[in-house]
Amino acid sequence: MSEKQKKPFYKRWWFIVLVIVVILSALGNGEEESQQASDNQELQEVVSKINVEQDEVVADKVIEEPTEKIEVKPDIKKEETTETLSQKNAVSMAKSYLKFTSFSKSGLIEQLEFEGFSTEDATYAVNKIDVDWKEQAVKKAKEYLDFTSFSRKGLIEQLEFEGFTTEEATYAVEQIGF
Repeated sequence: MSEKQKKPFYKRWWFIVLVIVVILSALGNGEEESQQASDNQELQEVVSKINVEQDEVVADKVIEEPTEKIEVKPDIKKEETTETLSQKNAVSMAKSYLKFTSFSKSGLIEQLEFEGFSTEDATYAVNKIDVDWKEQAVKKAKEYLDFTSFSRKGLIEQLEFEGFTTEEATYAVEQIGF
């Protein structure tokens, strides 16, 4: 019997197929890389062209500006709004409460705090809104009298208990005829 001679691995069919696949892959990657390089080059050209066009537009605008002097009036100082969202919400809620019922200044702050606003935000809101606190005291006095009877002194004390100042409470009682 003759011994079968083994072919070297580089002459076997599976090795040849493997080499062909590797070569084709290398060629494919090379084409992708050259395509990518080409795409990058085109992108750089487009960006460059856009930059040049923008420079030309700016240059055209500079040339088109009048050469005569124009008097520039200073703007009225705009109030810089650094109001936080919480402060805006507190202001909104304070206004809503005042549409529904009357409050003293301190009573409204306490109500906003009860609603979960910080003391700072509640105080900010109450200071931000335009409220006639004496008129609020008059409304609160009328609310109390609609509910129950009071003496003059008792109504003043009740309004003070609600947070109105003595001046506001006395004004309210005088306005309703006590």
